[in-house]
Amino acid sequence: MRPSYRTWIGSLLVVLVTLVACTNSSLDPTSATTLAPTATPLAAPTQVPTIAVTPTQATIWPTEDWQYSTPEDQGLDSLILEQMSQDIRANVPAARSILVVRNGYVVYEDYFMGDESYAGPIWSVTKSIISALIGIALEEGDIGGIEDKLFEYLGEYDTEDINPYFDEITIEHLLTMTAGFGYIQGGASSVPAAFREELVSRPGEEASYSSTGLTPKIWTDS
Repeated sequence: MRPSYRTWIGSLLVVLVTLVACTNSSLDPTSATTLAPTATPLAAPTQVPTIAVTPTQATIWPTEDWQYSTPEDQGLDSLILEQMSQDIRANVPAARSILVVRNGYVVYEDYFMGDESYAGPIWSVTKSIISALIGIALEEGDIGGIEDKLFEYLGEYDTEDINPYFDEITIEHLLTMTAGFGYIQGGASSVPAAFREELVSRPGEEASYSSTGLTPKIWTDS
């Protein structure tokens, strides 16, 4: 049976207030270090003339499968791409892969850990995914508007023992990180834990980077 829109939106908003460890300790912004560049000087690039690309079909991307082309056919220099890959391998140990798309075609790819099937952690990239899902829900009418209050969809968490300012949190506050949550490494571990957090500011007053408001962990608290 298909869940009701209200249930689906409730689950989606659970994601907005449920956290993953969007960074690990080595990625803590308070302890980040700057690596001194040691790039090997690149050879003089080959001059590639600008070309007009004529698509082979009406829609190149997105399609069910990626289409491929050579760098030169899309106005790029394959030598420079190879040198770029070597430089990244030597100087960016955290890099997992390189994928270059030009004019809708994949023109270059290189994988430093496994192959294209390797699934690595994407941490805060999920914030953009959640924002896109909210946009889809708005367009399809499943959400009335970003000014809707959080408890219109998660009313079961509105108990007497939580901070009354939680009643003021809107979808927009969550999307813009102005809900009032403070920074916690990885954010709250669950939706109930999020509602037990102390707000560092009144909703809508200050922006504060917080994974509690916008990064999903798992949809288990719906």
